[in-house]
Amino acid sequence: MKPYLIIGIVVILVISGMAGIASAVNCTETCEGSCDGETSACCICGESQVVDLIAGQNVDAGNITVWNNDTLLFVEYETSDGWNLSELHLMVAIKSEEDVCIAYKGGKKNPVCVEWAEGDWLWPQGISDDGTPNPGLFPYYKALCGGERAVFAIPLADIMVDCDDPESKEIAIAAHAVVRKETECITNILGYCECLCDIETAWGEGDPFNEEKSWAMYFNYTVQCCKCPDLPAAATIDVVKFVSTGASTPPYASDKSYFDINLTGFDPLGSYNIEEGAYYNGWCIDLATGIPVGDVNLNVIDLLCTNDESSLNTTETGGYINLQDGDWDLVNWIINNKVPDDTNRLAGSTWTADNWKEIQMVIWNFTQDAPVTGNIGGITPNQDVSLKIIADAQAFGEGYRPGPGDMVAVILLPELNDAQTKQDYQITIIEVDP
Repeated sequence: MKPYLIIGIVVILVISGMAGIASAVNCTETCEGSCDGETSACCICGESQVVDLIAGQNVDAGNITVWNNDTLLFVEYETSDGWNLSELHLMVAIKSEEDVCIAYKGGKKNPVCVEWAEGDWLWPQGISDDGTPNPGLFPYYKALCGGERAVFAIPLADIMVDCDDPESKEIAIAAHAVVRKETECITNILGYCECLCDIETAWGEGDPFNEEKSWAMYFNYTVQCCKCPDLPAAATIDVVKFVSTGASTPPYASDKSYFDINLTGFDPLGSYNIEEGAYYNGWCIDLATGIPVGDVNLNVIDLLCTNDESSLNTTETGGYINLQDGDWDLVNWIINNKVPDDTNRLAGSTWTADNWKEIQMVIWNFTQDAPVTGNIGGITPNQDVSLKIIADAQAFGEGYRPGPGDMVAVILLPELNDAQTKQDYQITIIEVDP
């Protein structure tokens, strides 16, 4: 530890600055509206990644948390155990697709490469010839008067991440900080407060840049894309089986949804995320219109991804349903949290995938503002359980976007009827793994 003496006037400035770090983000807030700025951690694709913030080579001074949404990479510094932030330096690297030189001879004037390696991390700046970093040259910097949390929000375009290119999603992050911790304060003979502080450099824990020269570190992160499934332009609903009739037995999807839907009528050799003839968990979002049961032949003019609300078509529904008004973040959160049992549930939650009636009730509530009732759409959901699901979704699902490994609700939009007032049959959704 390096002890430093801080006199009273500096301490006053530090304390007065701790309450209002402009760059800090309250990551417990719900995610309302746009996710285009330094908003909360719920604006996220997939899951966040956490590494330790190591001070003085071996002291755990807090955490570095990384997550991303569609457009931004977020890197959050958060200290603990009395440590505060003074300076932050950050740099992000992408993987080189070409071989790189890792050993030279001939000096700076006439360097000749004598050893090549497969593509390595391309650090934009701040790395010396011997591979050690200089944080003062990192492209992202914040100076703080204390405080325990701060966040960088970096456009993915700035670090050349392309969600359509799997290799570009692998990045490396060098997260450096100067942290300070008061250890003892006394009043000197002049009446000023004198505080002894430990001031340390800190790094997000990971791999060393150059173990022989420095203990500086970087860590790897995979950018997670909130993508939509690859869908055909149109399809046909071939079979509809209602769970309530006991029809959902093998080979149907499950007994954990309102009905099972079998799709056909598209190129089975196409590179789609749905399979012709497969059965998918289905839900109703249209109480005003019926749907045939059994072997049917129903045209679907659009398959719409709810993970991209800007693309939802509102002109083909006759005006009686506005698809863009649906709380699709909450609907997607529910279909990804209806686990088979109570294991690893949210604290206080008791609903599971077995509560498909209540889940269907809540989907009607979130997509059509249907009142929560115990008798609706041919089913009898438990009102208390329905209200509990709504409360959980509103508490934990605001701004939710399905990421890697999650299911996405896909809307099956039929043709309009002859009067052009509503669809020929019921608008439904199915769960698709993108």
